[in-house]
Amino acid sequence: MARTPKPEIKRPDYDWFLKAWMDTLQVDQAELGRRCDWGKSHVHGLYHGKTPYNRTTLNKAAAALNIKPFEILMHPEDAMALRRLTQGVRGVEISKELQEFADEREPPLRAVA
Repeated sequence: MARTPKPEIKRPDYDWFLKAWMDTLQVDQAELGRRCDWGKSHVHGLYHGKTPYNRTTLNKAAAALNIKPFEILMHPEDAMALRRLTQGVRGVEISKELQEFADEREPPLRAVA
């Protein structure tokens, strides 16, 4: 009896922003591996998008980078914009490195006529 082929699993159109966060926070692959207790090839695969991630991986990476788990699914600039919006409302604390990054990206204010 012939086996029925397994349906092909489609990759999602979205992905996480591990590489962008690591670049922003100046954390290299070796350091992330140390913080998460992951092997060199595993970190390399995650960094370059070759290794799929799951909730446990995402949570561990976010904790190692000192960011919220949902933020790793956003580009750092978008996450910083969201933090600025919610900071006054909920008193979100921004780490020194992330605040410096956000300040560098802040667009200049223009006078409204």
